Amino acid sequence: MSYKWARVSIAQSPIEIIDGDRGKNYPHQNEFFDDDFCLFLNAGNVTKAGFNFEKPQFITKEKDRLLNKGKLRRGDIVLTTRGTVGNSALYDDNIPFDNVRINSGMVIFRNNDSRIIDNEYFYYFLKSSDFLIQVFSHSSGSAQPQLPIKDLRNIKFPLPPLSTQFQISEFISAFDKKIELNHKTNQTLEEIAHAIFKEWFVDFNYPGATGELVNSPLGPIPEGWEIKTLRDLTSLKNGVNYSRGEKGDREFPIVNVRNIVEKKFLHSSDLDTIALMANKAHDYYLSENDILMARSASPGEVTIMYGDLTDVVYSGFVIRVRINEPSLKNLIFRNLLNDKEKLLFLSNGTTLKSINQEVLNNYSVLIPDRSTISKFNSYYDIFKKEIINNLEEIKTLSLARDALLRRFFDGQRK
Repeated sequence: MSYKWARVSIAQSPIEIIDGDRGKNYPHQNEFFDDDFCLFLNAGNVTKAGFNFEKPQFITKEKDRLLNKGKLRRGDIVLTTRGTVGNSALYDDNIPFDNVRINSGMVIFRNNDSRIIDNEYFYYFLKSSDFLIQVFSHSSGSAQPQLPIKDLRNIKFPLPPLSTQFQISEFISAFDKKIELNHKTNQTLEEIAHAIFKEWFVDFNYPGATGELVNSPLGPIPEGWEIKTLRDLTSLKNGVNYSRGEKGDREFPIVNVRNIVEKKFLHSSDLDTIALMANKAHDYYLSENDILMARSASPGEVTIMYGDLTDVVYSGFVIRVRINEPSLKNLIFRNLLNDKEKLLFLSNGTTLKSINQEVLNNYSVLIPDRSTISKFNSYYDIFKKEIINNLEEIKTLSLARDALLRRFFDGQRK
């Protein structure tokens, strides 16, 4: 920008900072449910990209009434202030939950005068480097970083005229809406792919099905189909164990459990890197015929790597499932997605669940005739190509949006 806007602190603005309830009525673990009256946000629900409700937890109406502070109103913005500091999400009309509370590691930003500040504008400021640089300069605690409210109040942000705020919000939100549309399209494509898999390989209503079934250890199956284990079809290998201080002759991109859970398009440039000796890293290189499964932390989560895999390795918390016959990759991947809970149940029963490699080796996969495999791959590859194209566009749009954030906010930081 060729001119400067006034910078004000949050304390000088109409933005109120509201803490969560931390009193005696704060819910215990046994008071959370998979579904009930009030969504009680956990750390995984507030990400760099906004809200994520894949693993929600709820409290009852009675419990909600006992709590005082920390309940959201439409238009509020949530910020994480402990552990993972600086993630934010906007509670607007698109969020499908009417009753939502923050946990003790979050705060609420509430705009008390929309004639001065546009909610979306302030939300995009929270996504900018301008805000995050100030956050990290104030956060304390190495093992469990924290951001006190008293420091938040001192953070400054540029305050242009309201009409300019609207223009900035509208411009950036256009990118976010397209990104969200692509994510929803990919979710729909995944659901269709999963429905086809179940229709063909669980219900046996596949093209050319005669309805003739024979008995097998897995129950009735189509005649001519085979049962094989992953030991027959793949080779399994745990990832590289390393320490952050480990000496190496170069940096290598590494896939961690977080990357598998996010299931995003993984270019090597999107990944963290670690220093390893080249001869050690070589044993853990990925190839296009690999499926990756989280061994612990989020055990059983699986993903297929797309994109550039040059010199990409994977961590010790991940199992590489390398397919011996490439034509079976899609089928095995969908089987593992479908049977995550079964695999977890068969693995060890410790407090910290993890996938047992021997259980995985003995996992049975139903292999159809060659014609059915070929037809399934033809359908599936269409979906996969569209998903990849959408993910590529998401990456491009995200880079463009981030460039806009830098243009609108970072140049005002002086």
